[in-house]
Amino acid sequence: MSSILAIQREDVVVRELVAAIEVTMPVSRVPWRSPIASMLGERLLRPTTGRIATPAGRVIAKSLALVTAAGLAVAAGSAVRGGWPSRAAGSPRLTSRRAVLATSPDQADLVASMSGPRFYHAIDDFTEYAWASARVLAAERRIVDGCRAVFAVSNALAETLCERHGLSRDRVIVVPNGVPADMIPADVPRPHLRRDEPAERSLPIAGVLGSLSSRLRLDWLRQVVDATPWLSWRFVGGIEEAELAPGDRFHLRWLEQHPRCRFEGPRPYRDLVRYATLLDVAVMPYSDRITNASGSPTRLFTHLAAGHPMLATPGCPQIEELAGSLVTTCEGPETLVTALEGLRDRRFDDGLHRARWEAAHRHTWAERARVILDTIHATVA
Repeated sequence: MSSILAIQREDVVVRELVAAIEVTMPVSRVPWRSPIASMLGERLLRPTTGRIATPAGRVIAKSLALVTAAGLAVAAGSAVRGGWPSRAAGSPRLTSRRAVLATSPDQADLVASMSGPRFYHAIDDFTEYAWASARVLAAERRIVDGCRAVFAVSNALAETLCERHGLSRDRVIVVPNGVPADMIPADVPRPHLRRDEPAERSLPIAGVLGSLSSRLRLDWLRQVVDATPWLSWRFVGGIEEAELAPGDRFHLRWLEQHPRCRFEGPRPYRDLVRYATLLDVAVMPYSDRITNASGSPTRLFTHLAAGHPMLATPGCPQIEELAGSLVTTCEGPETLVTALEGLRDRRFDDGLHRARWEAAHRHTWAERARVILDTIHATVA
């Protein structure tokens, strides 16, 4: 294959990966805005105990039904709109012998209208959202059936896709998310608190990067903040109101009003490493939501690049799979507090700053692009 046509959904993960692929191979992009892309902004997840029912969810489900018959408009430099297009809506501009990389289930009919070998990059288990899961499942089945290979962001998602669609395991390649190589600090990170400095100079900083929702253990965070008066907290990311369970709203409001908690709000993806370097310790408090189990957390790779100690809670298996001893898993709020106190006693120097920084270089988007390109070349040859 001499080039790739990427149907690029509006997602920072897809954008970074496609840009990394383009460094090695020419890429033609088809920007894609669809019902799934817009609905993901609401993040209406189905928790383990049932779906979160919200007025927004009902409106979205109705909107999805209305756009089923929508036409597909493709013009130079414009986005593909409407979602769930019919095969007849394809455009000659998009038909070629180049490899086609799909990035969302609702692109299935468009992909089917194209010639050339097809591949699918699965960044999420879209069927676990609380809207039109049957339709998403059917589209996902159509898209994987016609692909030479499927790229899944985690082992858990790969196993799910194989079981769900009867795929052989060798057809699904795990390609986790990553970190931009140019965002990794040039020098090995060092602890902020030196052993010859008084600890009282300022409160050390614990940080939570990424969106705030019930995908995180907000109740644990509240207990930990309350139990660590010697520690300040920084939250960098937007609040996903539609994905907050009622009880978690109370915990989040408590955190927002706490004098030792600072909320930065949403920040561009490429600014996150800079924020991570300002922390003394990173906390990744994932809950047991279904989608966490199959996810690939970009905050993990961001924190690896920053090098500072990392604490996590059970909920996202990939953290331990990829980071191993570079992250400490805490089974409850009490063990989180104990781990933080241990780091405080060592001035947040656990001796692993260099190891994390070196690991980040193995988890760049360039490395992810290499795996995808190697697979495409091997399956097309």
